[in-house]
Amino acid sequence: MGSIKAWETLALALAIFFGIRLLTAPTDNRMLPLRFLPTRVARLQIPGQAMRPRLRPAQRKFQSNVYKVTSESVDRMVSTYDTILGNEKDLQGPPRLPNFRKTAAENWRDSVFSVKTATSVPGIDAINEEGTATLETLTLPNKKQEPFRHLSLRRIFNNRFAYSSGSVDAKMLKRYQQRETEGYQLVFVDGEYSEDLSVVGSLPQGVYVGGLASCPPEIREKVHEKARVVPQDIYGSEYWATLNKAMLKDIAVVYVPEGVTVEDHIQFTFYTSSSGNTKGTVSFPRMVIISEKESDATVLVNHMGEMGTKYYSAPVTTVDVGFDAHMTVYYHQHQSLSAMHTEVINATVEEDGHFKWVGMLTGASVGRINMDVDLIGEDAEAEVYGASICSEGLELDMHAFIRVGPAFSSCDLFIVVVSFETTYSITVTTLFPSKSTGRLWGQSRMGYSEGRY
Repeated sequence: MGSIKAWETLALALAIFFGIRLLTAPTDNRMLPLRFLPTRVARLQIPGQAMRPRLRPAQRKFQSNVYKVTSESVDRMVSTYDTILGNEKDLQGPPRLPNFRKTAAENWRDSVFSVKTATSVPGIDAINEEGTATLETLTLPNKKQEPFRHLSLRRIFNNRFAYSSGSVDAKMLKRYQQRETEGYQLVFVDGEYSEDLSVVGSLPQGVYVGGLASCPPEIREKVHEKARVVPQDIYGSEYWATLNKAMLKDIAVVYVPEGVTVEDHIQFTFYTSSSGNTKGTVSFPRMVIISEKESDATVLVNHMGEMGTKYYSAPVTTVDVGFDAHMTVYYHQHQSLSAMHTEVINATVEEDGHFKWVGMLTGASVGRINMDVDLIGEDAEAEVYGASICSEGLELDMHAFIRVGPAFSSCDLFIVVVSFETTYSITVTTLFPSKSTGRLWGQSRMGYSEGRY
């Protein structure tokens, strides 16, 4: 008993001694051996600092060091641990660090930005910066998200890209240019306006078609305003449109002023060139069509690229149809069968306005089109007609969202799919309030259905 009391007395004396020494020392100079600290403190589980791995036997000599328990000492300890982990000679094997391995989608995104080139077009840099900042806040598309369940994301994200060569197959380009548009053919290569390949005849006063660089200042402001707006996130449109905003190099502009009718058809061709090697290229065409009050025009749009090559094209088109204006768009997507194509089309139709879109899809290994039509005025009308021809191994994912707002607005939509052992998905959503009418037809694999609202 006496020996136990002696040990208790000795332990109590030591505790009092170290306690008095600690309490009487200046606050900034209190010294504690690191080996006497609790385990969690010794492992540096300090708020605001990442968890550090346990030291290996060869590194335990550092535990005997004495540190000041201040903010400066914490920084020194963290720095010491970082030095140890960075010195392979002092380690017995690799350090147990968290797994920072990127996903295929993240590597794909990095590869896209790695081939971004500078542009001299006025106002584009500011739009790119806005798009890049917004893109950092968005989640990459994945199969858990409803809009992408039927889209082969793996085919898209497994690609890596190189700088494009800028070369154009002139014979192929000529083959797809229509005779009716011989005097009005505009060509954009890899998203940039090509003055050498374009032909623009005389146009009615006030009408402008072409790239953004030569656009009159008063029209350029309107185009900038439209290009900055990202369409609503319908079926995953936000990510693709924001990526286009961050990467676009030019804007194809169609501006028809109030009361003007353009008799001749105007054709736009968006061509994606190859890289000259096994890697693919990227193209982000941007198009803004503004049809002012009581105007009328017809536009032909082609999306194409060098046949047999791999590339990724992500166009975005904005159509603004004013009061009692008429705008017709004939669309043909005939990309390479090895290409990937994701597109967002957004149209706004005001009172008594009429928007007509006729599209044909015959290309791309993976194709995705999101169309969003908003009828915001009374007696606004929209006609959407689409046909797709898919061969074996191709994947098509097509979505249309049509809002019929005020009374007496109407919308006709017709989609045909001719497929041969392929995967396709079509989703059509229409919102019809009272006193609004619409017709929806769909035909697929020789099946036919008609609905009336």
